[in-house]
Amino acid sequence: MAGTGLLLAALALLACGKPDSQTTPSIVIVTLDTLRRDHVGAYGSEAGLTPHLDALADRGLVHEQAFTTIPTTAPALASLFTGMLPDEHGMTANGTPLAAALSPRQVPFLLREAGYATAAFVPTRLLAQRVTGFDGFEVYDAPKQRLRDGASVVEAASRWLAVEARRPIFLWVHLYDAHAPYGVRHGSPGGLEVDPRSHGFVDPAAFADGSGRAAQRERYARGVRSVDAALGDLLESVRGLLDEPLILVAADHGEALDEHLESRHYAFDHGEFLDGESVRIPLVIEGPGVEPGRSGAVISIRDVHGTALRAAGVTLREGGMGTMWDLRVADGGERLVWMERRWVGESERAALDPRARAALEQHVLGVSDGRGLVVLGPGGVAPLADGAAPAELLDRARTRLEARAPRVEPARPTQFDAGRLEDLRSLGYLGDPSERGTP
Repeated sequence: MAGTGLLLAALALLACGKPDSQTTPSIVIVTLDTLRRDHVGAYGSEAGLTPHLDALADRGLVHEQAFTTIPTTAPALASLFTGMLPDEHGMTANGTPLAAALSPRQVPFLLREAGYATAAFVPTRLLAQRVTGFDGFEVYDAPKQRLRDGASVVEAASRWLAVEARRPIFLWVHLYDAHAPYGVRHGSPGGLEVDPRSHGFVDPAAFADGSGRAAQRERYARGVRSVDAALGDLLESVRGLLDEPLILVAADHGEALDEHLESRHYAFDHGEFLDGESVRIPLVIEGPGVEPGRSGAVISIRDVHGTALRAAGVTLREGGMGTMWDLRVADGGERLVWMERRWVGESERAALDPRARAALEQHVLGVSDGRGLVVLGPGGVAPLADGAAPAELLDRARTRLEARAPRVEPARPTQFDAGRLEDLRSLGYLGDPSERGTP
């Protein structure tokens, strides 16, 4: 949980100046839930699932080494809006809001204070403002039902854009179609639920004949295709209604498919492990100030915070953006980024396959760049790509890991009201609450 000092420091943050609507761009951030980068054409996929994201990538800057801070939706988005790591902002699970003291650091709060019109459109009531604590949005559109598809979210966002006369705007849209239950279609019932026998820690016997695995992978691919179609509709509206906006599209995290079904009895889920398919994300930015091309620099989803503020001409006191990179440029140099996994309770851990329990021992991950790319954690150093990092980078990474405060896990699961608990369970964030603990 974020310490008192961090919360007090956040209160000292101050936005300076107001944007000139003639020179300051509107900013559109689109987050695509659970999108694996290896399903995106701009990252090498030949499946043709993401033509609209690929077209954006052709016009903009593709970040080839982008990482989430945690493979869990709301905490990763909290990092995007605050520029902080989960152990700094304190949100490490879905369903628990950011502390109110962090509001003055959040991008929408700062941009609204600077004169932007601000709005958010999300697909599930689990991302409603009262649940997340995301602050500063004048319009925060979340459904009353459990879940709505990307097409419906985009329709709502486009209606707002068409009637909002003020400029510049800050718009955040979150699209969920690639998340389990994969490929929610327009008009589907809002109560559509994730089947716990097919997602998360599962019995491999449920996929014994192989056809179920293939069908599940195809459902995921349909979800990717669906979310890209919604993105395409949104981009068409944005470009028709805004003058040269800055557009940033990123996944909040990736997804394990069936790579770990035999080894860990785990499939079609995310959050528990820090494997590449879960923590690497696609991130593309296009618009004013962007140098088109590709960047191999290691960056974090939390760099979106500093990028948006810099683009808006908003600054923070206390050097609050010093550790965040500007994603509009293909920066280089040597840098470390960090991430962690969700908490797995002791009762849940005890019921797992021993190989899954062993994999859970890596709860913090550091990635460094420079002349190589490596993963560092409790198990030592393991290559994530060819090449060796310089010794001084490894020393810095080990020092950073050792300096982290010990992770204090809650003695018992966080308590939610019955409605929120049912929402979490229906979307795969909880199993039996007596077994699973905090989502």
